[in-house]
Amino acid sequence: MRRRFAQLIFFLAIIIGTVLFWYNEEMVGPFTEGRGLVNEGEYGRAIGVLETYLEEHPRSHRASRALFFIGKAYVGLGQMDRARGTFESVLQEYPRSLEAHKSRYKLAMIALWENRFDDALAGFQILAGDPDGPLAPEAGAMAEWLTRGDQQTPRTRGQILSLL
Repeated sequence: MRRRFAQLIFFLAIIIGTVLFWYNEEMVGPFTEGRGLVNEGEYGRAIGVLETYLEEHPRSHRASRALFFIGKAYVGLGQMDRARGTFESVLQEYPRSLEAHKSRYKLAMIALWENRFDDALAGFQILAGDPDGPLAPEAGAMAEWLTRGDQQTPRTRGQILSLL
C-alpha cells in the first residue's frame, strides 16, 4: 500500500513538473527572444516580439520587464517620444517594480539627451533620494554633475546618447 502511494506521488510529481515546465517555457521563450533582440540591436523585431508576448501574457511576472525592453528598443531606434511614453507606462502600470525605477532613470537620461536639464536634474534627484534604489548612486552622481558650476555639460545628442 505504501509502495503504491509512493509510486502515485512520484508519477504525479513528474506529470505536474512536466506541465509546469512546458507552460513556463511557452511564456519565457518569446520574452527571452525579445530581450535578446534588443541586446543584439534588432530593435524593430524586438518590439514586435515583446508586444506579442504582452498581448499573450498580460499578467506575467515578466510583463514589466517586457514593457521596459520595448522602451529600450525605442531608444535604440531614436524614437524618444515613443520611448518616453513606454517608460511612463511602466511607471503607471508597475509603479513598485524594479523596472519602474529603471524607467525613471531612462526618462531622466532622455530629458538630458533632449537638453531639458532641469527635468533631468529633477528626475535624478528623485532617484538619488531613494537609498534602496539600485540606481541611486548613479542618479546621485548625475545630479551632482548637473549642478556643478564647472562641468563640461555635453551639448550634442551624440555625447549625451553615449551616456544612455
